[in-house]
Amino acid sequence: MEKELITAGSVLANTGKLAEAQELFERALAINPLAYEALAALGKIWRFREDPQKAIGYFERAIKVDPAGTEALVGLFCERKKLCIWKSYREADKKLSKLVKEALASGKAPGEMPYENITRVADLALNYDLTKWWSGVYLQQRVVKLRQVVNFEFERGRKKKIRLGYFSADFREHPVARLIIDLFSLHDRREFEVYLFSYGPDDGKEIRKRAEVEGDKFVDLKGMGVERMAREIYRNKVDILIDMMGFSGDAKPEVLALRPA
Repeated sequence: MEKELITAGSVLANTGKLAEAQELFERALAINPLAYEALAALGKIWRFREDPQKAIGYFERAIKVDPAGTEALVGLFCERKKLCIWKSYREADKKLSKLVKEALASGKAPGEMPYENITRVADLALNYDLTKWWSGVYLQQRVVKLRQVVNFEFERGRKKKIRLGYFSADFREHPVARLIIDLFSLHDRREFEVYLFSYGPDDGKEIRKRAEVEGDKFVDLKGMGVERMAREIYRNKVDILIDMMGFSGDAKPEVLALRPA
């Protein structure tokens, strides 16, 4: 029952249904308080909700269960850094690099995203190898399976206006949104149409409200799986899709790799 709850919780978390996922992970912990996957997943949920203290608590519990649990170590490292907690910083840094290198050498998932790695360590070879794994091994495997059911076709020829699609989980009170919010209204509307595709939470704040009206159309993809997101972007006849996430925590590179624009 514990494994089934964790699996179901992971599916819900991957589609943005964090409250439902949290409930299942907590139920798994009620059965087994030492369930590493549930502890690490709850840490990630609180990390996404931007509550470092709660995230740290779950990550620390996960590491007690599995000291080599890379995902929990990455989460703990990042959340402690936000709060300027420098205790054992160098030791954790060395340990993470060692675990990531070992995972890559053995062909296993490294547990650290490229954005997290490149902001943690100035090791060009490791930065490159990790990014190569995510963009090659991981992404290619996912996309090959998805392309068996998704294959988009496009009409050739110049339209009156070029339709741009901005794709992000951060149309909310977030540094990315703050930096880019003024851009959407500045496109020359004689040449371009601007669509915003959001798959992150609606925090109800001013930045979100502006994002919903600054473009020509705002499309909420929250809760959708990768395939459905890609189909929705394709249905909206986007010419150029612009990723605002990179390989960061809630990135969906599979959607772009399916080439729905």
